[in-house]
Amino acid sequence: MSELRIKLKENGMNTLIGLIASNDEAQSFYKKLQNAQIKDEGIWIEL
Repeated sequence: MSELRIKLKENGMNTLIGLIASNDEAQSFYKKLQNAQIKDEGIWIEL
């Protein structure tokens, strides 16, 4: 994830918006991401 953030920032992006899964393991992963917020049915990650 950290390498993806670096590459996206290098290309001028500042937010990554992704679809999310609802299972407990996935939700646990999302909650551990820095600078991320779960909104509606997606996750918004500030790069």
